Formats: sequence, structure tokens, C-alpha cells
Amino acid sequence: MTELKPEKVRPEKLENFHGQDGKTRRIIGRVVETGELNADLLLHGPKGTGKTTAAEMMAKALVEHEMHWDRIDCSKRNSPKAIVNTINNILETASMDTDEQRVLVLDQVDQLRSDFHEGIQQAVDSRQRVIATAKNPDSLEVSIGAELEFELLSQEEVKKILQDINQHRKLGITSEKIQDIAEMSDGEARRPIQELGLETG
Repeated sequence: MTELKPEKVRPEKLENFHGQDGKTRRIIGRVVETGELNADLLLHGPKGTGKTTAAEMMAKALVEHEMHWDRIDCSKRNSPKAIVNTINNILETASMDTDEQRVLVLDQVDQLRSDFHEGIQQAVDSRQRVIATAKNPDSLEVSIGAELEFELLSQEEVKKILQDINQHRKLGITSEKIQDIAEMSDGEARRPIQELGLETG
């Protein structure tokens, strides 16, 4: 048995990013290919649909164009005060170098308590770029920027994700088993990825 954590098997290349189309796909592709982001972004939609993967992929593309990036986990696993302090420290460091621009990936930002949303507002109001992810954007009391809506994944998209992991990790899972897992995916990839690991060994 192999423990597969979704955050450890995220694709590095756009061609291996499965799911999402239309405006969402076009903007992600443009940022990744050009390394340019002219506005803050809020990626929102159901869990396990690729929001954090897309955010990190775009941030890494911006790094290649001499921008630094930081990922901040805003989930309930972390203290709200610690989250805001981290944001403030990053902004303070960046303000000391007028030539430096940073990208802040604020992951699961909708889980941060509303009385700490001032920290998010400070990031949005700064000259730094913000890419935030949220399952429920309606709970946010700040406007982050342009919104990209993520939709549930199709069985075929989940299947492609599992096939890529199976091939890259050389897990040796049969195509029939991958199909079975994909058919029970309910439109998200996190649980199927974990189940794929259970099929090894």
C-alpha cells in the first residue's frame, strides 16, 4: 500500500492539468504560458477540482519571471492570528524592496474567520499579487479580484488524473481498477487519488 497525498502528486505542467474549460482554462493557460498576471484572482468551487493546483502552477510560472511566491494555508488547521501575522511579515519584507513583487497564494481563504479578513484586505490593497482559493466565496467579506469558477470533474477527467499518477509513480495499477475508482469519484479528485494508493502493494 502506498500513501498518496493529493498535495504531493500535483502536476507540474499545464498539459497534465485535467478539468476546467472555457474562461477558467484560458486564463490559467495564459498566466502559465506568459508568466504575466495583471490582476488578483479568486479561484472558487468544490473541493478536489484543482484550485490549489492551478494557483501553485500559476505562481511558479510567475517565479520564472523574477517574482517570488509564498503559499499560506488559511484553513482551520492554523491559528487565524498566525495566518495574518505571516501575511503581514511577507508584506513588510516585500515593502523594503521596491523592485520586488511577490505572489501570495492564500489557500482555503474562506476558512479564515471573518474578524481576521483585514489581513486579506491588506494583501489585496498592497502592490503584491494575490491568488486565493475558496470553496465558498460568499463567506468572504473582502473582494479579492477576478473570479474563476471551478466545476466538478467528469469521470474521464478524474481517470486521466489517476492515469498520470499511475504512470509517473510506476504504481502498476490496472486500467480496469482506475476506471472503477474514477466511476466513484463524485466529481472530485482527492479521494480517488487516496484510493489509488490503497490499491498498491
